[in-house]
Amino acid sequence: MMTRKVPIIAVATAPGRAGVGVIRISGADLSPITKALFQKVLKPREAHLLTLRDAVGAPIDQLIAIHFISPASFTGEDVLELQCHGGPPTAGVGDEALPRAW
Repeated sequence: MMTRKVPIIAVATAPGRAGVGVIRISGADLSPITKALFQKVLKPREAHLLTLRDAVGAPIDQLIAIHFISPASFTGEDVLELQCHGGPPTAGVGDEALPRAW
């Protein structure tokens, strides 16, 4: 079986207007990504209210982050679920902050 080294990032919300937009990241050991995004390790399976910031420290969005540790997750790998404000802010999270995490 081939092992993936790069996490999968997917928007888990239908396109269009919405109050909440969900982004899921799945991969092996996502702890370094949570540290890069939030400057802390998240307690597994606990909802954390956090502010996601851009490269210069300006806030992008306040969101809820939940880190599911392998194998107790949707995919069997580590999963980081980001529950953001819906619509364009969700796109901003995916376009601006996530590429910086690795």
